[in-house]
Amino acid sequence: MDKYEYRVSLDEIDRLIEERHFNEAAAIADKIDWKNVRGTFTLCRISDLYKINRRYEDSLELLEIAYERKPSSRKIIYSLCELELKLDHYIHALQLYNAFINVAPRDPDRFLLQYKLYKKQDVNVFEQISVLEEFLRHDFREKYAYELATLYLKAGDELRCARQCDEIVAYFGDGRFVIRALELKQSLTPLTPQQEEQLAILKAGGSYVPPAPPAEENEPSEETAEAAETEAVDQPQPETEGRAEDADENREPDAGTSGGEDVPEDALETGNPEEYTDTLLSEVKMQETIANGMREIDDYDNVLAQETSGQLAMVMEEEPVEETQTEGQLNLEQIMSEWEKIRRNSEQQRLAEARRRVMEKSDAVKRELYGDDFSADSGDSGEAEDSEEIPAGAEDDPASGTTRSWDSEEVRKQMDK
Repeated sequence: MDKYEYRVSLDEIDRLIEERHFNEAAAIADKIDWKNVRGTFTLCRISDLYKINRRYEDSLELLEIAYERKPSSRKIIYSLCELELKLDHYIHALQLYNAFINVAPRDPDRFLLQYKLYKKQDVNVFEQISVLEEFLRHDFREKYAYELATLYLKAGDELRCARQCDEIVAYFGDGRFVIRALELKQSLTPLTPQQEEQLAILKAGGSYVPPAPPAEENEPSEETAEAAETEAVDQPQPETEGRAEDADENREPDAGTSGGEDVPEDALETGNPEEYTDTLLSEVKMQETIANGMREIDDYDNVLAQETSGQLAMVMEEEPVEETQTEGQLNLEQIMSEWEKIRRNSEQQRLAEARRRVMEKSDAVKRELYGDDFSADSGDSGEAEDSEEIPAGAEDDPASGTTRSWDSEEVRKQMDK
């Protein structure tokens, strides 16, 4: 089959699957050599097609090809493990379960695979409950939630079984597993009136809609709220507001203010702290507070100063600012210069020390060859060109690299001076 025929066959298979003609789609899939197909998605899709038709061996064969193409796919490993369990290949299923854990150690489906392994091998019911509860904590699916309820009943815990049924009904609302959960609970304990109504509607093929919660008693209704708003609008305003407006019109604004409302002093004493703060920060009271503060200052003429706009402003003496000491600090250039000096001195000392060691070794060799009088013949040894003239006063400098035999008379003369 060439590529064109292969593409036409895939399109035909997709059309038949959408029309739910699974047998005809599987018949077309049998004509294709799937070993030469590299796309793992197509292989998995045809494997599911064979699985729907209960052709588990053919489905397993395609999944194994897909697993060879992509061994790190958790979905392929999971589907392979399920098929091996359906075919009762427990050893291969356990190997694939371990491979799934290695590939996806945090995937909650590992608990579902473990539960299926336990269920297939008839492991203790309490261990099955423990694994299935762990899976439902991560992914609450209605099928396995109902299976957990049946496991509770199998373990003899009717109370937890009824609670699990209530949780399924409250979480999903409708569906075949909700009907089963309601019937399971009904076999254990009477249903609530709401659950009986829900079960009857679902069995009739309808869709159950839970009733709206009742309104709270303390919450006013819409009619009561509208009546309250109308009463508030129609109610006359108190007379104090009119008197306050007349007082604002007749009172002349103070000098230097913007004509704001003057609050009496007794109102400040009886009001709360927030009202007092707001009044104090108003423009009128701020000016009065500043004036009262100026009267308490003896020499307030030196504190006030007139600005160019004619307003008086308070002039406070600036606090002296401590200057940061900059003497003795070095900039980057001085630091680099000092570092260069230190490096040069260290280099000179190192060279001088190396020169001294070389001269000591050279003198030792010459003494072994010529004896103690080697310095008298050193001028004819051909090394005069490399020797340097020793400056005066350098004999005492150990870094000069020179040695000298001192005469006792000369030493005595220097000491007598």
